[in-house]
Amino acid sequence: MEITEITEDNVEQFMEYIDPDACENIGRRFYRAVAVTDDDTTEAAMIWELKHAEDEEVDTEGRLDWISVTDASAKKLLFEEYASRATEEEVTKSYFKFTTDAAGSLRETFEGEGFETEDCEGDDIVVTIERLLELPMVKKTKTPPYIVELGTLKSRSFRSGVIDCMYHIHRELPEDLAALSLDWYEPDVSCYEESDGNIDGFLLVHRMTSGKLRVELLADWGPDEKKNLMYMVRFSILRAAELYPHDTEVVIHRHDSATFKLSAYLFPEAKGEESFSGQRQEG
Repeated sequence: MEITEITEDNVEQFMEYIDPDACENIGRRFYRAVAVTDDDTTEAAMIWELKHAEDEEVDTEGRLDWISVTDASAKKLLFEEYASRATEEEVTKSYFKFTTDAAGSLRETFEGEGFETEDCEGDDIVVTIERLLELPMVKKTKTPPYIVELGTLKSRSFRSGVIDCMYHIHRELPEDLAALSLDWYEPDVSCYEESDGNIDGFLLVHRMTSGKLRVELLADWGPDEKKNLMYMVRFSILRAAELYPHDTEVVIHRHDSATFKLSAYLFPEAKGEESFSGQRQEG
């Protein structure tokens, strides 16, 4: 058996083994991936993301994003390789949150590798466009002209808006927000708020390989923040309804307190999938 680092150059070799929605993250700035192969057969693979890697005030952490194991010997090599790479990149803590359906069979494996695990609710809420159209705010409000589709922006203006967002929004943002290009986002469903020629807010949506739409960022730093957040949400819902079948799934990732509050407001009865989380100290 041998270890292979998965990169943009060789990812096609592993596309039949790795979940397509996880596979598309390979090549992003802070994502890492390795596989254990035996005679050209993939027996195990893992994708993880480095968190706070460029923040000098916060320790680097490793967030396990996806994992699959089909062989016990490969499993041992996979975790040894991850531990080695975590040490190289000065990771102080590793953690994960996986749905029980996706990785429940590996719970004992994680515990055997030193992870403390517990049952929890998944961070993602998945709804359909049809359900989003039922929200009262979609029917009762009108979208002002300063909420504009992302596809009208030039790359330079987009970059400038992202820099402003990172300066004004003091909560967790995607680690590689500054590195992601404009074409990572669905240009017709994503939108931004424009005020006096400046960008004061974003709702950025990514179309996943599976066809699902995932909300990547919702942030506003203008004078009427709450109102304009709702305007952007309304814009994106109606635009998605124009362009996609109404049974298309939309993934809302509740990654911090702000997104938890918003999702609880919009979908008070929605719950994430049955999941389990784990963490361990590294080094």
